[in-house]
Amino acid sequence: MARFDRDQPLLAMAREGRRLPNVFLALIVLVGMALLAFCLPTIGANIAFGGDTRAAAFTEGNVFIVISFALLVVLLWIWTSAYERRPFRTLGLPAAGWLVKLLGGLAAGFGMIALTVGLMALAGGVAADGGGAQAAGPAALGALGATFLPLLVFGIQGPAEELLFRGWLLPVIGARHRLWLGVAVSTLVFTGFHGTLNPMALVSLLLFSLFTAAYCLREGGVWGVCGWHAAWNWTQGHFFGLTITGHVQGGGTVLDLKTTGHPLVSGGTYGPEGSILCAVVLAAGIAALVWLPRRRAMTR
Repeated sequence: MARFDRDQPLLAMAREGRRLPNVFLALIVLVGMALLAFCLPTIGANIAFGGDTRAAAFTEGNVFIVISFALLVVLLWIWTSAYERRPFRTLGLPAAGWLVKLLGGLAAGFGMIALTVGLMALAGGVAADGGGAQAAGPAALGALGATFLPLLVFGIQGPAEELLFRGWLLPVIGARHRLWLGVAVSTLVFTGFHGTLNPMALVSLLLFSLFTAAYCLREGGVWGVCGWHAAWNWTQGHFFGLTITGHVQGGGTVLDLKTTGHPLVSGGTYGPEGSILCAVVLAAGIAALVWLPRRRAMTR
């Protein structure tokens, strides 16, 4: 069972710093870091390309994603080092068992989105898309870069978000105020940053954030949830060939599927995260993380 008390390991790591920002300062800092991380590369691209269509194309590509989220991690490191005066490892990155936790998260992320898509298929929400624009099947496996290199992109984007929201925002508010407040604020802010007018997708985003919060609290760190987030995104776009939060992915895909039927089941153009079945899977995951007993080896 996940620990929901003030002795939670994530909160203990946050308290290693000399100063903890209150909830208002933490939110200001988070918004400031996000603006810098995404505006600076955009400004740089416009300067380098003279503001023409190449600059716009750059800001929609994988290189921009990698630079922006890597910069976000650097800014987070600068803040925790300069203001809070604590090492980077205290953002939920203890050295013990990190590889097992990371690999376990990758497997869990793949398994949960595969279960979601499987349920959607049984309910008539997905079907084969033989006319898809992406290379699929053997052709995609032949172009390994187009299919598997995006995992490196998601391996920066997903963990960067987890470090920011679950490794930093949740613990600093939880340690300074109350754990429940840290969970609530990080969940609402994460959902806001991924804002959508799709009601079902909004529910899934809230459950996604609550699941990742429960995951890192149960683990006492963010290694597992970093792997989970990266695999969750990659599997949607480059294993099943579906959209990720409404964004069509370029490159290759192992399978070539498309959403069909009622949007409540298929998620429509938003992808699996807009499906009620995704919400069911995430809710079940939250329940398992919160209430299932932990194995003896995990408590040591």
